[in-house]
Amino acid sequence: MKRFLSVLLALVVLMSFAAISVSAAKNAETTVSVNKGDEVIYTLKLTVPEKVVGCDFSVYYDSSALQVKEVADFTGSYNEDDWRAVINPDIKDEVIGNWSILNGVKFTDNNPVVSVKFKAMKATQTHISYYVRYLYPESMEQFTT
Repeated sequence: MKRFLSVLLALVVLMSFAAISVSAAKNAETTVSVNKGDEVIYTLKLTVPEKVVGCDFSVYYDSSALQVKEVADFTGSYNEDDWRAVINPDIKDEVIGNWSILNGVKFTDNNPVVSVKFKAMKATQTHISYYVRYLYPESMEQFTT
């Protein structure tokens, strides 16, 4: 029951952001054609009408086609020491991350949540997709009854 309520709350939060847009693709999946050795940069961007105090997300890819080379969090830094997010790029076929910042982060103008640089392992056509599990707004007013 607790898990059901958590999922329901997450859906309410996500549905309350009608203005959210992700630049990667409308269907959450991007198809890329690559040659061996090509660099591909996948950036998940959001537009949210108010500051966001927390986010939990994943970027999915085919590790037989792409290898993660570098990751940047919402600060834009590819240096892990500068990250304000916790990101694990070492899971097969997934880059997973989350953060919680009390003063909030602005995503009012299609700002990046995460950027992943990949190296193509072979010439192929492959898919990269994302999933935002949780996105918490600064104001919780929509949750009052």
